[in-house]
Amino acid sequence: MTRCSSLPLAVRCPASLAAEIAIDPYSDDAERGTNIHRAIALAARGKQIPPLEDDEEVLVSAALMMLEDTDFKGTRYIEQSFQAGELSGTIDLLEIDYDRALVQDWKSGWGDKEYEAQMMGYAWLVFQKYPDLEEVMIRVVRLQLQKMDVKVVSRAYAESWYEELVRNTLHNTKTFSPGGHCDKCPRQAECPALAAQNRQMALMLFEGEQALTRKTVPELWYRVAAAQKVLDYFHAWTRNQVSAHGPIDMGNGKQLALITTHRTKIDASKTWPFMEEALTPNEVAACVTIKKTDLEEALKAHAPKGKKGETVKAFFEKLAAAGATAKEPFQMLREVNANTGANNE
Repeated sequence: MTRCSSLPLAVRCPASLAAEIAIDPYSDDAERGTNIHRAIALAARGKQIPPLEDDEEVLVSAALMMLEDTDFKGTRYIEQSFQAGELSGTIDLLEIDYDRALVQDWKSGWGDKEYEAQMMGYAWLVFQKYPDLEEVMIRVVRLQLQKMDVKVVSRAYAESWYEELVRNTLHNTKTFSPGGHCDKCPRQAECPALAAQNRQMALMLFEGEQALTRKTVPELWYRVAAAQKVLDYFHAWTRNQVSAHGPIDMGNGKQLALITTHRTKIDASKTWPFMEEALTPNEVAACVTIKKTDLEEALKAHAPKGKKGETVKAFFEKLAAAGATAKEPFQMLREVNANTGANNE
């Protein structure tokens, strides 16, 4: 049984469905998305939602406003689970209105990732459950961007899509298609195609600068990113091993160990009076770096309940009016949409 949420990856690489050693990639964004989904579901049922971060509250409020942006007047279901054929899934919002239905999914991340396969899977499941339906409207609600991707599909179209999905994806799990999606794949630990590409990448990189051209960048970009994650994991794992069980013998008269070094840490609150005594205000300012996130957290700690976001906004508006803040440009190397310039992350 294949979950609809795994279809966007599966249609790009059918072999991702055949994982024997499955890795579920964790991320803070995924955890945040879970919190937002849970809060929307509770609010839609008229229940109290747990405390959220300010940015999460904003997205939940936006979702509840968009919840009513529909002309469907039938029966509404929240987080309804379905299973039929070779697919299963849980739909965030389903409304049945006579011979038509609305299937809606909340997305709390940025970017323009493609979710059509997931939504088509939901539509097909709904058609199987409700034989009198003639059409299903599928809507992906992108909360960060405050917009919806909308498509209306007929029963015949959904059936044709499912037949093609079974033939080309669900029953074609020996077809590999490595790429930028590999770091999200549950099969990354034992993928032969990814292993082969990594070996090829290593050989190319060891050849040095003569093997690197602008044309080789697209081919190597995703592989290097995936390899870097493996290297980071290996380094963290090794550090934990040494910390827990002691040095590791390297076999060459050396050992891998954690060594202790020292650096001077200055207590700002205790140092401040001495700085004011010895330095001018401008010289003191030159010695101090104010981190925006730390300042925001400090302001929130003093803000009245339910006024955290408002307090931070008002404070930074005062800073801007006083000329205390400035936007400094900096460049990041990142993949963007070639047509719109939108970040693909």
